[in-house]
Amino acid sequence: MADIFGSLFWVLVPFIIMLGILVFVHEFGHFIFAKIFHVKVLTFAFGFGPWLFHKKIGETDYGIKAFPIGGSVQVLGDPTELEGSEEKISPEDEKRALFAQPAWKKLCIFAAGSLMNVALAFGVAPFSYWLGVERSYFEVARANVGIIIPGSPADQAGIKPGDLVLEIDRRKIESFQDMVTTEMLNPGKEMIYTIQRGNSVLEKRVKLGETKDEKAGYSGIFLPGTEPLIGAVQKGSPADRAGLQPDDKILTIDSQPVHFWHEMTGFIQASEGRPLAFEIQRGSQKLNLQIQPEYRASEKRYMVGIEQKIPTVFVKYG
Repeated sequence: MADIFGSLFWVLVPFIIMLGILVFVHEFGHFIFAKIFHVKVLTFAFGFGPWLFHKKIGETDYGIKAFPIGGSVQVLGDPTELEGSEEKISPEDEKRALFAQPAWKKLCIFAAGSLMNVALAFGVAPFSYWLGVERSYFEVARANVGIIIPGSPADQAGIKPGDLVLEIDRRKIESFQDMVTTEMLNPGKEMIYTIQRGNSVLEKRVKLGETKDEKAGYSGIFLPGTEPLIGAVQKGSPADRAGLQPDDKILTIDSQPVHFWHEMTGFIQASEGRPLAFEIQRGSQKLNLQIQPEYRASEKRYMVGIEQKIPTVFVKYG
């Protein structure tokens, strides 16, 4: 349950912040165009609800409201607020009321909010690309074959470490993630892998395996050199029963150093189901856990029920 709430938190909070920015910029568009056309602006606030703080500067009240998400603007004579209102407009202010403006000015003021959102998008996107965009390492790495699980579909097809996957069933493979996604969507299917081995281009027929739980296809190909950091623990698995958690880092297995993810999978396969002593790093703590791998006939290998945390990299496009 805690994991669910934690996941919701990291989804909802950024969403609320971004929504707040969009609304504030939208309202700022109405505000700035009303000022340009000398329409009287009564209030302009960050947030909504009752005032927390406000100060009148000139003819406009500026401030912060109780719920600091988005923004709000109130102009004199807004037709959407006049219905049922007892607002009295003095004769000297009437010419500055929104309803008294020519149609083209009202259209500009109403459209300004959306135009500001478009301007924000065009302004932020180039900056983001210049600053750098966080991408999964698997999304940018080429489909280089680093490790092959012994007996896996790729191993049986004759694919070797050092090969580069160029195409699958005549479709160009752009990245390692592209290859994995293609495999996952085709469980049990025989596919033609076009690979580069040195200066030679070869074709290999790979009959993909199928995971029991997710019903996803796999070949048994892994990238080299990714660290043994846990991204997820399958519920009810040996790792779950032993107490492994996401973000744990595996340091040793049976006192043997583990530097990369593929080394860990090698230890698990070699165990043939006997209990293994895991030393892990959890924050500033080092813990020792006993985990007994289980054989999954559907995948023809021993597993403990953990998924790798995908490393990320910043990619600059400018």
